[in-house]
Amino acid sequence: HKDAGQMLIDGMGPSFEKLFYPHDFHPEKVIRGSELTIEKLRERKKMGIPLPWPKLQSKLQGLRKGEITLITGGSGLGKTQVVRELGFHLVDKHNQVVANIMLETPMLDVARSYIAMDNNVPPYKLIFNPKMISEEDYQKSFDKLLATDKLLFLEHWGSLDSEVLLRKMKYFVLAMKADWIILDHASI
Repeated sequence: HKDAGQMLIDGMGPSFEKLFYPHDFHPEKVIRGSELTIEKLRERKKMGIPLPWPKLQSKLQGLRKGEITLITGGSGLGKTQVVRELGFHLVDKHNQVVANIMLETPMLDVARSYIAMDNNVPPYKLIFNPKMISEEDYQKSFDKLLATDKLLFLEHWGSLDSEVLLRKMKYFVLAMKADWIILDHASI
């Protein structure tokens, strides 16, 4: 044939494509079912970091890196407190690094809530009455949770462009070595 255009006119498009893509091409990580094996499918999934709540633990079998766990519910039911408790659990009991992206809560209030949980007091009470725990206990919690850089924070308020948010999340993981990201709340 004279050129590529003539091949296409003569109905030889598939032959022309094979010159550039001699093998069946698909992007990395795009897998056909036929590429899987029974042996791979029968491998047991790894258990995750155990949750502090037995009923939820029995359903999720822990939290695993690389998976998304979405906490949903109506307004005012305590979703934010649940994810804060999870963050505290990951840092306090499992020595993990947790990035906090709380879009509707001021960063200092989020940090204060970790101090409150470490002292077993309601976060909203400590935020308005910081003297309800001793200066010594406050310092111990600060040294244990915040001074170690196990807790990371995004100082931001309100909605955030999704591309900017993804870049911040990548930075937390790649540059700051975050093991977990808590995003509260996803709809904003």
